[in-house]
Amino acid sequence: MKQLILVLLALLSFLTGCASNKESSQIPENQQDEAITVNTQDQDEPQEPDPENVMEITEELDMWINLQDPMELLELADEVIIGRVKSVDGCSNYNEWKQTYDSDGIYTFGTIEVLQSVKGDLKEGQVIDYLKMGGIIGKEEYLKGVSDSVKNKKDFDPAKMKPFVSSYYADDVRIENGKEYLIYLGNDFEKYMANRYAIFYLGGGLREVNLEEGSILNNFTGAWEDLDSLLSKMSMK
Repeated sequence: MKQLILVLLALLSFLTGCASNKESSQIPENQQDEAITVNTQDQDEPQEPDPENVMEITEELDMWINLQDPMELLELADEVIIGRVKSVDGCSNYNEWKQTYDSDGIYTFGTIEVLQSVKGDLKEGQVIDYLKMGGIIGKEEYLKGVSDSVKNKKDFDPAKMKPFVSSYYADDVRIENGKEYLIYLGNDFEKYMANRYAIFYLGGGLREVNLEEGSILNNFTGAWEDLDSLLSKMSMK
């Protein structure tokens, strides 16, 4: 149990370092274009590179909570909403807390419109900034955060790496612009760095919904389930 708790604390530490302040970014101006590699200023949303040019890294994360139990996650989350993704603005491995690139990982950030509050203080119509673990950045940016212990390994050869690096945890899902989700959020801004809500719990914390059909996707089974039934259970907690 002690080991599992330490793993969870490590996850929270990662989110602490990765949080971003949209209104007052601490990323140095001369580094912003490098840190947010996938973002493009001339287009409405980031354009991902050709998959053939991407090196994929999938990491395992052991957690003491049951990611497949929406009621358990409800108890742990600060805010739970149904929201529509208004933008996926980019990805970065720049740690604003440390003000340097590091090996904690890559995160994706953007904005979400609140359609319905299930738990917490968010209101319908609010637009919030979010961050989520996982993303794609350029090789050069990724290398800036690689630890010396990794660089000193015999099999470490940057020349053999592909131009882009994709890093996601197993059991996670990618957030997509324009889609609607049931979303579990953390709102400790002092911990997560000013004004960005952290999306928690991997594939359990970001579940696509179809409001017209009243259904919600189970990311672990691939089945669509009844949304109203789940919301009714949540409202009774």
